[in-house]
Amino acid sequence: MKKYANIMLLGRTGVGKSSFINYLVGKDVCRVATGMPVTQGFETYEYDNGKIPLRIYDSKGLEVLDSSAQKEKIIEFIRTRCNDTDVFKWLHTIFYCLNIERKRLEPEEVKFIKSIKGNIAQNVHIIITHCDEDPNDSNRRDMETYLKSQLGNEIKIYFVNSVAIKLRKKSVVQFGREKVLDEIFRLLWMDISLKISKEYAKELYYGYMEICYRIKNALDLSIGQINTVKALLDISGRKDLFSEWDTVFEDKERELDSFIDTLNVNYQNKIKPLVDFYNLYSECMGCYIQAYDIEDFGLSDLLEIDTDEIFEQSKLGKFVEEMDNISDDDIWGVLGGVVKGGYYLVTIKKRVQEIIDDISWQLQRKVPSEDKIQKLVYEKLIDQMK
Repeated sequence: MKKYANIMLLGRTGVGKSSFINYLVGKDVCRVATGMPVTQGFETYEYDNGKIPLRIYDSKGLEVLDSSAQKEKIIEFIRTRCNDTDVFKWLHTIFYCLNIERKRLEPEEVKFIKSIKGNIAQNVHIIITHCDEDPNDSNRRDMETYLKSQLGNEIKIYFVNSVAIKLRKKSVVQFGREKVLDEIFRLLWMDISLKISKEYAKELYYGYMEICYRIKNALDLSIGQINTVKALLDISGRKDLFSEWDTVFEDKERELDSFIDTLNVNYQNKIKPLVDFYNLYSECMGCYIQAYDIEDFGLSDLLEIDTDEIFEQSKLGKFVEEMDNISDDDIWGVLGGVVKGGYYLVTIKKRVQEIIDDISWQLQRKVPSEDKIQKLVYEKLIDQMK
């Protein structure tokens, strides 16, 4: 089957979606009702001018914005498509159409657009119709400032006029089509990179946290096996009470490496077909996606915790250091050490638990946030487009 880049157009009735589709594809496909009906009130139009083949999904009846059931059906349709295992069923870019004469989005429209983004981790971009060609037109500047204040600076805004109009004082020509088509390739890759990077970051972050919890659970289990007298003697004699913890860290590090390798392979396989698809049309588009490799975007030193340093900073570690500094002829120091040693003998499991809790806290503190991972992956993917 022929593969398409899927674009969805949303917007209220009367904003000029049908005219924009006709203008974009270069023929009156909407007026002659050649659209193919699909579920949830969408119609599709296919377009291929030698650049990237586009399949355009046109929403119908979105003017009933007070109908929560209707909006939920649209969101569910988008969510289902964008979570499909076949990347060519995703809605690769979504546009919301707005007539510049309206000047503002209704609060429900802003909420609706944000809810779409929240469900699919992609931006919804804006097509503003019935515009003046002059880029310095005050209406255009005001609209752009307003929209970015409502939806964020990362959205793309395209000003178009789909139908030439001859007015008494001036004529308004068609414009905007070429800019949209010329930027489709870049916009598609940006939106896919945003979706991929957010999903990848979420999985990697929770994978990290799961490993941290497993380490703490394994260390917690070791407390029950502590022989208190032997443990205190081992510590005083500078023997390695925590030698078995090294094994725990080594095991979990292998688990983490395996998890990351699997995650990378899954995402590599997920977006490779799209990369190959885009690069078929790279000559016409003037840019292409380079050969890429999803790397380990996490921190390689995640599990490199200095347990010796944590021990030395603990109450138990400070006691051992104090004992080491007592000279043999300091009878009062020795007696005090014996008394304090008896106290730690009784409470040693509690002290070891404090050390484990500190290790766990330091581990979790070293885990990069989802936002940090996402930003890194996104930048890496965008950097592949040349």
